[in-house]
Amino acid sequence: MMIEQSTDTFSKVCTLDDLWPGEMEVFEVQGVKILMCHTESGAVRAVQLICPHQSFALSEGELVGETLVCTKHMWEFDVKSGCGINPTGAALAQYPVKVVGEDVLVSVAGVEPKYARP
Repeated sequence: MMIEQSTDTFSKVCTLDDLWPGEMEVFEVQGVKILMCHTESGAVRAVQLICPHQSFALSEGELVGETLVCTKHMWEFDVKSGCGINPTGAALAQYPVKVVGEDVLVSVAGVEPKYARP
């Protein structure tokens, strides 16, 4: 279920020219470091930067199609939903994204990173 965010909570992060399909990049939004992913199918998503498993930066991982792979222990996440693929019980926090023209805007308001159980 998508929660509507008021436009004033969104901040411009980059433009589509800054983040090409198949790429991911770290940005900071209102003091929160996030990982922006632009899938090869054209979806633009923002997820937590840190893997919920052992706090490894997901920016060191790989974006393969719609799958974000943490190369530390090979945990996999569906970047479009944030759901864990391997393991299925894990998940990533997702930040709402709006693409307005060429501008990519993100809201971090009220979103907390997710962590796996120890």
